Amino acid sequence: MRGLFSFALACVLAAPMWMSQASAADLVTAIPTAAASAAVGDQELARLRAEQHRLLKQLRQQLAALAPLPAPSDLESDDLKAQRAKRAQLQRLLETIERRVRLEASPRTRFSSSLSNEPEWLGYYARLKSRIEASANEDFPKEGTKPLYGRVEVAFVLDAIGQLVSVDIHSSTSTPLAKYSQALLSRLQPYEPFPPKLRQDVDHVVVTIPFIFERRE
Repeated sequence: MRGLFSFALACVLAAPMWMSQASAADLVTAIPTAAASAAVGDQELARLRAEQHRLLKQLRQQLAALAPLPAPSDLESDDLKAQRAKRAQLQRLLETIERRVRLEASPRTRFSSSLSNEPEWLGYYARLKSRIEASANEDFPKEGTKPLYGRVEVAFVLDAIGQLVSVDIHSSTSTPLAKYSQALLSRLQPYEPFPPKLRQDVDHVVVTIPFIFERRE
């Protein structure tokens, strides 16, 4: 049985996720999107941005509180390896949130939902969607010979010349699907440059959508 890949809906936005005092693995996926939709009110945006800055402060404090680690060694204990992995995960999350804060601070960054009434964007998005779906259906994700099915909430940023700036996995039903989705978006770049009219006002577009991997009937 073959699989079928699709976007669930055009320009769908994933619900924000919040970081709690959990394991480092949980922290990596729990990243709030401060300006997730143009439809969100000013008070809500202010609250989300405040939450982002609170998380940045919390992460910096957590990293600063970690004990210094010795140089890597082939003879490390499991506990030391776990500490090193935790530090790396926290550092990646810190860098992701810092990058997002810098990006969202730019007035020339737009979210796909805010462009849903722009004809040039809709045409661009349709071509983008078609290209990603065609590639995923041609090379459907597998674990060994078994197709992988599930859902991945992905946020990716494109710049005006079609370069992939970043990919964030908000959630995934499996780690292999998350890795496949990241690799899929990376190998398809460069993407089509933004249409001329869009480039006049926009340097980056943040697209947040669900990738659906399902059985083909």
